[in-house]
Amino acid sequence: MGHLIPLAELAKLLVSKHGFTVTLMTSPSSTASKTQQAFLSSLPSSISPLYLPTVSLSDLLLSAAPETRMSEEAVRLIPAITSELKELKTRHNVMGFVADLFRAGTFDAARDAGLRSYLFFPTNLLTLSLMLHLPEIDANLKCEFKELAEPVQLPGCVPIPGSEILLPLQDRSNECYKWMVHHSKKYREADAILVNSFDEIEPDAAKILCQPEPDRPPVYLIGPLIQTGSTENKAGTAERIEESRKKKLKEEKEKEKWRKEIQDMQMRDRLEKAKREEERRNAARCMAEIEKQEADAAFWNEAAHMADNAGASNQHDNENEEDEPWWDEILQYVKSQDL
Repeated sequence: MGHLIPLAELAKLLVSKHGFTVTLMTSPSSTASKTQQAFLSSLPSSISPLYLPTVSLSDLLLSAAPETRMSEEAVRLIPAITSELKELKTRHNVMGFVADLFRAGTFDAARDAGLRSYLFFPTNLLTLSLMLHLPEIDANLKCEFKELAEPVQLPGCVPIPGSEILLPLQDRSNECYKWMVHHSKKYREADAILVNSFDEIEPDAAKILCQPEPDRPPVYLIGPLIQTGSTENKAGTAERIEESRKKKLKEEKEKEKWRKEIQDMQMRDRLEKAKREEERRNAARCMAEIEKQEADAAFWNEAAHMADNAGASNQHDNENEEDEPWWDEILQYVKSQDL
């Protein structure tokens, strides 16, 4: 039901907005429960369920993953799907064929019937980006995802720890993993990829994936596809979307406020640091000046002391005419101090 409901909502939009009629092909595994059958019977008359025949899956292990069973079933239904598409073309102007993400193998049926094929991706852009890059990642991967030392980096997406990668990709020896790699390669055969997401919720990934890229189908965001019913439900959906938009704007304002406060704090820190550095330089200059003044004072004190001693010596020793004048002794001292 998780994939059936958004696919049915896409069919409703094609009917209500563009005037299409839709044939919704369902495999036996998609209509196994009474809930699923009741859902299909409640669809508008312009959406016609087409129940594909049962194919045997008895050769699969009982422990086979649901993704493996769906993938095997889809491939084994290709002849039946091709036949139904060709028959539809005899009665209608068929515009294209839309396949679910686990049934990309059925693009072969669309090609054989001469139709354009589209991939409907009911989950988010992060998962789509992972699937589109999976063949390249797989070719370079030397261990299990859960054993990776670093998170998986995808353009425009948050890093994903290996242990958080999709469960079907956690065991590379399992058939389920091999089917996922197979699907990821088939995705590139689509004429376009329709994603149940919108750029407000994944802006960075949307900016990258919605840009044209060689050897990759164009990506179109058609979400959010939400189950619709009464007018009350539609109004409630619109209110939730508007509430989500307001919440996002509020969060952006809060982020901007915090960014400004952080910038102000950083500026104050820089100014305070510059002020402390200037004070340190001023203190150093003052200390150097004080030391110079003390050195000068000590010099002149010593010079005066020498002058006093030389004068006293001249007074008591006038008979010795060979002695140099006391002033010469002072000059020699000054030179020795390199002043």
